[in-house]
Amino acid sequence: MTPKTAVTPKIAQTVLENCMCLRVQRASRVVGRMFDDAFRPLGLNNFQFSLLMLLNRPISPTIGGLAADLSMELTAAGRTLLAECMSRWQAANASARAILDKRNLQSFYSDLDHIAESSS
Repeated sequence: MTPKTAVTPKIAQTVLENCMCLRVQRASRVVGRMFDDAFRPLGLNNFQFSLLMLLNRPISPTIGGLAADLSMELTAAGRTLLAECMSRWQAANASARAILDKRNLQSFYSDLDHIAESSS
């Protein structure tokens, strides 16, 4: 099966210049690497830190509410590790936030939240 229209270099350039997904993914990889670097000495990556943070609740999450958490528990060792992560998280988060000034940062967060909420 052949495509009806070939993707010309001009079309490819237009996509590269205007693709929201590409820009969000590229920025996400950069920010993710910043947090991975921060957590690496503790043996974690940014996804694992986020998962620990999601599980760090005074009331255990329901299976339906957090099925994606893989039925994991936040053990005493997990809570200790999470506490060790906090100074590293603060430094990485401050570095990422410093890229945008305060006005642009709040607008950026608001725009990302708006996109995420529109899908539900």
